[in-house]
Amino acid sequence: MEAEQELVAIAPYPGNPGTLTFARIQAQRKWLMYYGGLTYGRSDFSYDSYARLLSPDYTRKDLAMVDDGGLYSLEHLLEPFMALNYESVTTFKCPIFLFEGRHDYAVSHTLVAEWFDHLHAPEKKLVWLGNSAHMAMQEEPGRFLYYLITDLRPLAAKVGDVAPDDTTPPKM
Repeated sequence: MEAEQELVAIAPYPGNPGTLTFARIQAQRKWLMYYGGLTYGRSDFSYDSYARLLSPDYTRKDLAMVDDGGLYSLEHLLEPFMALNYESVTTFKCPIFLFEGRHDYAVSHTLVAEWFDHLHAPEKKLVWLGNSAHMAMQEEPGRFLYYLITDLRPLAAKVGDVAPDDTTPPKM
């Protein structure tokens, strides 16, 4: 009942250009998260707070700054972002790789697939991550890394934009 009332109050979402506000996004994302459309099968984002345990390099302050940075970006980029429309942009001179969570309801995975089908690029790939929603990189970090290494690293290597494979220190 509470979800229905809050979501009806922001309908239609996202609305006409210029009407999307941070408060409306927060209301939508609150329920999107609760029902598993932001992170698949989870009703909150607490699992990501354990990222610091993966590396001693992450501190609580670092993780808090990620959230602060996201909010800063949203505040400053929301309006110009809403003015963008790539619906008719279908030709790219660079490779295009999209990583999409199969259960993403923050971004329409149906529209992503339709747009991707019409793309023309020197190389393109749509990677579906089947146990993810919108936060696919955090939800399936191993699979995400696998595709970065197997699909994207070779493209970077072709143009000399990768670290050397050899871990032997250089001769001085």
